[in-house]
Amino acid sequence: RELLNKDFVATYRLSELEEVERQRRAAFKTEQEEHLSLVFNNLQTVAMEYVDRQIWAHEMEPRFPFWDLDLVEFCVKAPSHLKYKFGLGRLLTRVPMKGILPELVRLRTDKMDFTPFNRDGMLLEGLDRLQAQLDVIYVTLGDIFDVDVVKALFTRFTHGPDALWLGDVQNLFAVLTMGRFLIAERGGPKVSLGY
Repeated sequence: RELLNKDFVATYRLSELEEVERQRRAAFKTEQEEHLSLVFNNLQTVAMEYVDRQIWAHEMEPRFPFWDLDLVEFCVKAPSHLKYKFGLGRLLTRVPMKGILPELVRLRTDKMDFTPFNRDGMLLEGLDRLQAQLDVIYVTLGDIFDVDVVKALFTRFTHGPDALWLGDVQNLFAVLTMGRFLIAERGGPKVSLGY
């Protein structure tokens, strides 16, 4: 939210929307209801586009085997105790992998961090092109983004992307991708991320 224009936050009452979302999540009666809401959430589409773009930036063809319809239906219908136990999620994939994957990998609880891929993709684009894209975003979307905060963020990125705080990389990537989408929605000039 720190990237957003304060007037935008107030006008659209984002704090209230966050509270509504918390209440919505608390209203699920079963784990299956919550699971279904996650599967059909718009965030999944955004995440797949994001991952797809990152993979193509590294000249690899993406595959999404976990989005097979039969597999998704099976996972949603599976009882909760087969999905989560002893603080470990994804039991449906962990248990069958015993003896196949090293235990350190099979039982890990952290997730892969895509931040280095984001950073590398943006650097591949080139700082001049990123600056040009941000200039369009500043002019077109100054009512949504806090331009001074985004400018400071990009300055930090240009002075040391390898040492940059991971949240800064993610925030800059979010501004660029959201900016591109919002400008297109408003009928403004095309802003390409190039990868």
